[in-house]
Amino acid sequence: MYHLIVVGDPEAYDDGSIVLDRPRVLREYTSEALTERYAGLAEDAVTELKRFPALFAYERVNQKDARLGWITGVQPRHDDGSRFTYVFDEALPSISWDRLDALEWELDIGQLEMNRTHWALKDVDLFEILLEAGLMPAEALSAAPSNTPLHQYTVGLRDTIEATPRIFRLPAEPRQDRLVSVMLPYQSSFDSVNQAIREVCTSLGLDCQRAKDISDEPEVIQDIFSLIYRSAVVICDLSGRNTNVYYETGIAHTLGRPVVLLTQNDEHVSFDLRHLRFIQYVNNGEGLEELKPKLRARLRTLLRLPSSSGSTPG
Repeated sequence: MYHLIVVGDPEAYDDGSIVLDRPRVLREYTSEALTERYAGLAEDAVTELKRFPALFAYERVNQKDARLGWITGVQPRHDDGSRFTYVFDEALPSISWDRLDALEWELDIGQLEMNRTHWALKDVDLFEILLEAGLMPAEALSAAPSNTPLHQYTVGLRDTIEATPRIFRLPAEPRQDRLVSVMLPYQSSFDSVNQAIREVCTSLGLDCQRAKDISDEPEVIQDIFSLIYRSAVVICDLSGRNTNVYYETGIAHTLGRPVVLLTQNDEHVSFDLRHLRFIQYVNNGEGLEELKPKLRARLRTLLRLPSSSGSTPG
């Protein structure tokens, strides 16, 4: 989770505090679930909000570097607005406008979001994304002094969870860096979707496997679990609210695999997943052609593939 604070005034961050109208606080560009939980700015909610890192940015017209830091206090006023105080973290680097603009998808920043002053909350791991993008040295997190918010935040992170599967058997094969697994409904109408995904993966030099094409294990669900376990990325199509695909999405999330969500209808994305970004497409020739570059860009980012990876059109 992280705060995204966007201001239009280039001098707004000069005095350590900002006042925003209440409708602009934790409502705009924030999921309904997070708005419901935090926008009231109750005392316990503010305590939680102060634990999350913040990205302090400027509106697009300014194109100034963003800073990283922390919310230190919030004073809501029911009549006109909310005042919050903050500090920049000097141990963390600034983020150039160009690099921030390139990471809008990963950081869950809406297409026009950087054009408006507001305070949003994103259910995204800010530090993980910046580390993967090469914008933050790992030692900046590990060497934080014990009396800083950064130290308290990183100490609270858990790299692993204790889990002993009872339904599945852990595969002997390790995770494969270029394996993309595809979870689609089994109807024949999704064969063309599978073909489009396969063409994108092939153009990027990736191995693409669909769950229904594998029969290595006595149980179908073990084949699916093993494929997800070995995958670098899992593509899940939520079209039709297919219960099997939802189950597979849950497995992928629990195993910590990056998931690309697809859907033909945004209403098919359940409440528990609506805070995550998804790619909407139309299942016809033109629609699948429009899907390909979006999916290709997403896979490049998740797998950190260079733009000159030898991809071909289509």
